[in-house]
Amino acid sequence: MRIWLVTVGEPLPVDPGPPRLMRTGLLAKTLASRGHQVLWWTSTFYHQQKQQRSHCDTDVCTNDGYRIKMLWGPSYRRNVSISRFANHLVVAKRFALNAAKEDIPNLILCSLPTLELSIVATRYGKEHGVPVVLDIRDLWPDALREDLGEPLRWFAAPLLAYMRRQAKRACRAATAICASNPGFVEWGLELAQRGATDYDQAFPLGYSSEPPPESKLREAEAFWAEHGIGRDGVFTACFVGTMSRVAEIDTVVEAAKLLQSKGREIRFVLCGTGENLQRWQMMANGCRNVLFPGWVNAAQVWSLLRISQVGLVPYRSRWDFTLSMPNKPIEYLSAGLPIVSSLKGYLQRVLTSAKCGLHYENGDHEGLAAALSRLQDNPGELAEMARNAIALYKEKYEAEKVYGDMSSHLEHIASCERLYNVV
Repeated sequence: MRIWLVTVGEPLPVDPGPPRLMRTGLLAKTLASRGHQVLWWTSTFYHQQKQQRSHCDTDVCTNDGYRIKMLWGPSYRRNVSISRFANHLVVAKRFALNAAKEDIPNLILCSLPTLELSIVATRYGKEHGVPVVLDIRDLWPDALREDLGEPLRWFAAPLLAYMRRQAKRACRAATAICASNPGFVEWGLELAQRGATDYDQAFPLGYSSEPPPESKLREAEAFWAEHGIGRDGVFTACFVGTMSRVAEIDTVVEAAKLLQSKGREIRFVLCGTGENLQRWQMMANGCRNVLFPGWVNAAQVWSLLRISQVGLVPYRSRWDFTLSMPNKPIEYLSAGLPIVSSLKGYLQRVLTSAKCGLHYENGDHEGLAAALSRLQDNPGELAEMARNAIALYKEKYEAEKVYGDMSSHLEHIASCERLYNVV
């Protein structure tokens, strides 16, 4: 089959690093391995690095046997900005122009957001009789309201209303709604104003625990050694993510200060870039137990997770986050790391039922410090949580299983819709 994947905002296998592949990258590899002709439509703009990959539309063939079509879109610096919306509009228009030049696919899987690409992809599907599956990644525009202060929210009300109409239009036109969790599927079906069918399914985020090449691992270990990080017996809590307003890194820094004042040898390695990085670095001045190494590549993350004892999920309990399992906890689970998290809802229930982590309240640096001290003082409990973490990963979140199941589901939809159209 010819299958199109329409997703922006993810690292590509051709990016330098190489990077950690996410949902679409892992799914594309799986589909190609099953003999399908896969075309991944994305943007030239590297969202995580805020850099252009190319200054024009670019076609790339990957080593995994599928094509990537990068569509040029303008740069932006902030995740919530007019420049980002302009990027989405331009990329969607270029998709419409370029799609007409390609052979018609048997199925399209399009991620929402972006709203603009979701509209264009579902329109293409209607015009050409192609089933379109929407994969709900974020609850746009509802989630955007959370990122806007009250004055801006009032000012942006007409735009948010327009965007919600776009989301409804895309969901109604889609053949099926998928997502990483049931709550997001229900949100899409509510916008579509219909009940669930067998086509509408939740597939969790999957993560591959396959180690990087040995040469990359040696480079990663040397990188951490230069920063004074190694298998030296120091209790290490790590965070890998974006330094944005959804993360409460200020609470982590305050916990680090408290633990340092008590003479606790607990080290914090906080990886990533973002709009709040400089502010949090300034907060951590004088903290000998806090390291901000910046952006790290896949091998460096793989190595760090196996040096660390605990993975941190210091996220605000924003209503849309409470419905889902973010990708970072799954990455930690793949390395057998117990999780210490402030995120309420779905993740909290998973950690409690699987007994593979601890919860502290949002903004409670003393609670975070107490949780880490407890695990440091109780190596038996830590080891049991680590065993439970890897067991949970293998049961529910291993990439090969998740994206194998998702591939089978997409094949089923394409086959059924083809038979229906023939009849």
